[in-house]
Amino acid sequence: MLNALYFFIAVIVSWTLLMTVIRTVVFDALGVEETYYLFESMNRVSGLIVVVACGAVFAKKNELSLRQFFALEPRVTKTGLYLLLTLVVYIGINMSFGYPAERLFVRAEYAFLFVLAMHVVFVPVIEELIHRGGMVTLAQKAGMRPFAIAILTSIPFILMHTDYPGAWLWMIPSALLLAYARLTTNSAFLPMVMHAAWNLMMISWVPLFY
Repeated sequence: MLNALYFFIAVIVSWTLLMTVIRTVVFDALGVEETYYLFESMNRVSGLIVVVACGAVFAKKNELSLRQFFALEPRVTKTGLYLLLTLVVYIGINMSFGYPAERLFVRAEYAFLFVLAMHVVFVPVIEELIHRGGMVTLAQKAGMRPFAIAILTSIPFILMHTDYPGAWLWMIPSALLLAYARLTTNSAFLPMVMHAAWNLMMISWVPLFY
């Protein structure tokens, strides 16, 4: 269990330090104008690099390949298809309490394709590699039970997504559903697809509490 938490902490600390250095060099030392596009691009790319790098270290310590560590074994199962259907229904009900956002976040002032790349590609991949990838693998290696693993990996995920009022209302069931998808398929691919589907619908609709 501790190894799973150590991995999460290592990623967050390393990511923060790397972005601090990059921002200092690029924006301060080189005098480049800081824009939302540039910052988010550097942030996501840095995050992916850090996750893979930390994963390599923890994988080596546990005598696992990167593919095994991040559970990158694509599997399609009936359970997975049912979960995707459940997610679509759940999102539909949830979003019915929101309002159209003209296919852009209300607070956003950036292009739709950029949003698509950041939130439907980079974010699901990075977050699932962390929470449903490495953390679950380390927890399984420690002999934890599935229910405990689902709770352990969901807590940090939920805490990272409570930056606006009411977020926990859908983050708790979403996190547990993603954990269930990972544990039943023994693969991080289904959670990635589910996470991407959720974010894609979030681009089109803004929840009531956003």
